[in-house]
Amino acid sequence: MLNVGNGQTIVFQDKRTLKIVLYDVGVGYGRSKQLVSNYLKWAGINWIDAIFVSHQHDDHKNNLPTVKKYFNVKQVIQNDTKLKTFQFGGLGFTVLHKTINDKDENNNSLVLLVKISQYQILLTGDISKKIEINLLREKLSPITLLQVPHHGSETSSSLAFLQKITPKVCLISGEKTKRQNYPAPIVVENLKTIRCQIYFTNGRRNLQFNIMSA
Repeated sequence: MLNVGNGQTIVFQDKRTLKIVLYDVGVGYGRSKQLVSNYLKWAGINWIDAIFVSHQHDDHKNNLPTVKKYFNVKQVIQNDTKLKTFQFGGLGFTVLHKTINDKDENNNSLVLLVKISQYQILLTGDISKKIEINLLREKLSPITLLQVPHHGSETSSSLAFLQKITPKVCLISGEKTKRQNYPAPIVVENLKTIRCQIYFTNGRRNLQFNIMSA
């Protein structure tokens, strides 16, 4: 998870097959605009096999033209995709929720379950508690790593949802500003209740995890 301020970019890199997948690309201005490209160049990445754009809010998709300018992007997958599953080397992606018709654009977020060997990662975009309720019908537990919905906003991360999926590690992309105070105290409290390890970019750091295949 890259430090793109109050936006989001998550990079998946399968070092065995050299497959590269992004979930969101951050905003198209300020620190986020160059940080994503600079990180990918630093990591020796020249092409991107797929970019999933969770939804149409600026902080998740506006940096797409810059990324496409500097890298060979093979495909961009948005929340109107007709496909249910995607496989890129050892990275498996299953669509759990997608829509383009909700009045709240956050709820149109493309929710993905990522499987890497025996590990499961849940990518939620900016969904609210309304969509979390729908996801309770899915067989999601146990989740190894959770992208905490909506930058840790109080609109999401209900205790019932978190107790159902029982994530071990919880990642929050965002930072505290005069306008936005991420993550919300109630969300932090809920995450602590389920004893999840919490990591927050907070405008300061990238978050990197190595997952070893069996």
